[in-house]
Amino acid sequence: MNIEELREHCLTVKGATESLPFLHHNIIVFKVMSKIFAMAPLEPKDGIFWVDLKCNPEYSEKLRENYAGINAGHVKTTMLWNRIILESDVPDRLIGELIAHSVEEVLKNLPKTKKQEYKKLLQTEPPATEKPLSEMTNEELWQLFPIILSKYNPLWPEQFKKEKTAIEKAIGKKNITRINHIGSTAIPGLIAKPTIDILLEIKTGTNLDKLIDSIDKTGYIHTPQPQKPAPHIMFMKGYTPQGFKKQVFHLHLRYPGDWDELYFRDYLISHPETAEEYGKLKCKLAPVFRNNRDGYTEAKGKFIKKINKLAKEKFSGKYTPQK
Repeated sequence: MNIEELREHCLTVKGATESLPFLHHNIIVFKVMSKIFAMAPLEPKDGIFWVDLKCNPEYSEKLRENYAGINAGHVKTTMLWNRIILESDVPDRLIGELIAHSVEEVLKNLPKTKKQEYKKLLQTEPPATEKPLSEMTNEELWQLFPIILSKYNPLWPEQFKKEKTAIEKAIGKKNITRINHIGSTAIPGLIAKPTIDILLEIKTGTNLDKLIDSIDKTGYIHTPQPQKPAPHIMFMKGYTPQGFKKQVFHLHLRYPGDWDELYFRDYLISHPETAEEYGKLKCKLAPVFRNNRDGYTEAKGKFIKKINKLAKEKFSGKYTPQK
């Protein structure tokens, strides 16, 4: 379970809220009935993400004996809080159970009136309809889908390969010039938003209406991108009115070209020190622009532009389309 999946799981708790209450500390806090049941960092410490969860002391003792990834939480002298290291020997299933257990521990200590209030909340029905993503403003979308970074997941390249195969099957290899894994998830060891970016270059003359319909049927939603290169379309998967669901994919549709993203990827792969510098920049910017994706992208622009120039000098013509 990565940090984004953890957030998604915590927000499934009925009545859960999230906030960043600690000044100068990028810690996201989850509460139910105004009481904390989970807290986690928005950026890793020594490459590690964790979550602190409330726990019954006797159960805590057993957990710490059985799992190397479960230790004392932010209050080191008590068994009431555990720190669970994400992507360690602690199974995702158990983390989910411990989140539910933490909520139970919080609720059982509430005053009687608060317990009754929460019981009524559990009995309320969700709204009959939810606002479609297409009707949300940028501000609403940024609140629903914040900037959250995750440490590198070695499964990302394999997930790209599976998605590549699915895309090829959906639209036919005859329509594809190239298909590449781009973005931070394509760079080993780099901290990233856990979004797999795919650059799909299609042949000029491809029937766009048919292609869009075929890709949409695989679970993507498409959106016009007039500011992007032709054919000005992007596809997304993993976004719902409830937030992120499962693996998120961005499929960038282009005609053949000498695209900067390919050079940027190759340069960072061949220059780990530059990739590390980029990771530090992202960790610095993510808390500042947590709910402003445009601002986050713009703030990285100067660094990306500098690396693109170096990359095209080093790999000159590597991705120039063959005539």
